[in-house]
Amino acid sequence: MKGHFLIGLLAVLMALAVSCARLFPERVPSVKAPSGIRQVSFEIIARNYACYPSVIAVDREGRSVLITLTFKSVGKRYVIVIPAGGVRKYLEPGEKLTVEFIADRSGIHKFGCTRFPLLTPLSKRGKLAIK
Repeated sequence: MKGHFLIGLLAVLMALAVSCARLFPERVPSVKAPSGIRQVSFEIIARNYACYPSVIAVDREGRSVLITLTFKSVGKRYVIVIPAGGVRKYLEPGEKLTVEFIADRSGIHKFGCTRFPLLTPLSKRGKLAIK
């Protein structure tokens, strides 16, 4: 009984989040990269409410690297979410979004091509692994 209540509550909260874009404004921070910094780029396809590829690995080789992720929406409206980078952007079918950031330390960062403005337990998450 308690589980059904929690599932229902989660569904209501998600419906509110999807319909209330003002509660979750779009954010795409800009980056100023120093000249001479190593650069790597990846294209990520948002399809079936998931990101492809879902795992990306970058070797910093002991120094900072400028990472460029270009997201492309296929077939549906998506919300691109990268919590660690402060990114949340709505994409209509066929639109593209380019996100740049400087990786100056190792770590694993989650990202999502989802229907929700936040990464939720129901979201299919991608991972960017920086070493």
